[in-house]
Amino acid sequence: MLKCRYYYKVCIISLLITVYFFFVLLIHCVYLYEGFYVDNHGNKGIVINHLHIPQTYTMRLEEAIKTNKFNDERHKATVNILYTAYWLRNLFSGTLKEYGITLEQHNVLRILKGSYPQELCVKDIASRILEKSSNVPRIIDRLVAKKLVKRTQSKEDKRETLVSLTEKGIETIDSARKSIEGVTAEQVLISDEEGRMVNELLEKIRAAV
Repeated sequence: MLKCRYYYKVCIISLLITVYFFFVLLIHCVYLYEGFYVDNHGNKGIVINHLHIPQTYTMRLEEAIKTNKFNDERHKATVNILYTAYWLRNLFSGTLKEYGITLEQHNVLRILKGSYPQELCVKDIASRILEKSSNVPRIIDRLVAKKLVKRTQSKEDKRETLVSLTEKGIETIDSARKSIEGVTAEQVLISDEEGRMVNELLEKIRAAV
């Protein structure tokens, strides 16, 4: 009986020591975590204490949407493009909440920054926006309310309204762009060569329209 109690205590102590060192190791790894990386061959991983640890697992589309029923690979690719677009949209929308703007508002600010200091009319902004179904006048109304853009009357055509960034708008879009670029670098883990291939395939798809 005494021997059983002795071994029982030894097992408990061993378990506690194991759990202790596990949490020490976990905290150590979290403290030393430095970010993601992609090497010249497109291999992905994380950096811990200057060590490059390969990332070996990627969630497949079938796991993400809980189905494997596709007509063929082209059908699967179409669904994958849509799913990835929504995934990126949610990712970027969450990042932009820090700046109090939506993805559509960020898009308009980005367009205005690209033409700055030249002012743009609503029609020009609408022709450059990513989501063609966006209500550009309403987006501009909200950006004006947030004092990120301002309206002026065109000198050539009094009926036309021009839009430009305010100083606050410039600061906001510059900061937001850096955050978006940081998230992209961490989450969109593809090489430049892979990016070129994706661009060519997507442009090939749109060329059929």
